[in-house]
Amino acid sequence: AELEDLVRRETGLLAALPNEVLLDIVVGAALTVLSYSSLAIVLLTATLAGSGLVPATAALGLVLGANIGSGVLAVLSTINSPVAARRLPIGNLVFKLIGCLLMLPLLGPVHVELQQWVPTVPQQVVIFHLAFNILLAVSFIGLTGALARVLERWISAPKAMGTERPEHLDLSAL
Repeated sequence: AELEDLVRRETGLLAALPNEVLLDIVVGAALTVLSYSSLAIVLLTATLAGSGLVPATAALGLVLGANIGSGVLAVLSTINSPVAARRLPIGNLVFKLIGCLLMLPLLGPVHVELQQWVPTVPQQVVIFHLAFNILLAVSFIGLTGALARVLERWISAPKAMGTERPEHLDLSAL
């Protein structure tokens, strides 16, 4: 019953989205974090777009948001982890954010191309999700080392306590 209520609320929200891509991205990211699954949001979006409840252009924005939401989930999941373990999800999120920003002006032409090559709207949404992630991986694979070095400087491990002798105690107390 709770799952049905959640789907009904998400469906109503998605159906009410205007053709504002940035709002679509924010909603897609929020729904992904709330549902804890980007795949569930992509498939829900594909289904709603296929039934005509969500315009195809809004669906592409929701897919971008789902990708950002999955990056946010990874960062939140490692928030209490050691510093070295937190760098990877932060780097992943940075690449996803950059990829989404670069994709924003291309959504219109990409949608037109998808309509020409892929027969149904749900398939267009899923293919867009797959193609976006492949393109992201291919585009940024060569930059992982550079971003890793930036993140190592930006997010450094705290210095270990107790490895040095105390400096501020009275010598007679030692």
